[in-house]
Amino acid sequence: MKNTASKKKTCLGFLLIVFLAYVVCYLLSQTVFHEIYLFEWTAAHYYLCVWVASVTFCFLEMYKAALITTAGNWAGILIGQVLGDFIIKINATKITPDMYIGKVWQLKTHYGVLIWLLVFLLSFVIGMIVEKKNHC
Repeated sequence: MKNTASKKKTCLGFLLIVFLAYVVCYLLSQTVFHEIYLFEWTAAHYYLCVWVASVTFCFLEMYKAALITTAGNWAGILIGQVLGDFIIKINATKITPDMYIGKVWQLKTHYGVLIWLLVFLLSFVIGMIVEKKNHC
């Protein structure tokens, strides 16, 4: 009985960490960073679905994977924003007045969402590998 209560407390503790990370990210995307592309995009597109992975890991008692995917989500948003902005700045120098409109549109594309999702996917895989090593 004590072991079950201990497991529940551990699960709730990790759920609290994941929930707080989500709430902070959501509140920042709605207030301070509401005009920054990737924060605005994630808030507008209900990015809650990627946080479900961290919550699921908590219920499966895969706490390291939960923390890794939570950190991966944050890192993905930050890296996606910075790299996406950097790519746009580099590509803006390549635009010429006589360039085809499709090419201009392509050069003005922000790749932040793609980068964010790739970093998150990488953190998901790393979390699974870490958990698998712990269970072997």
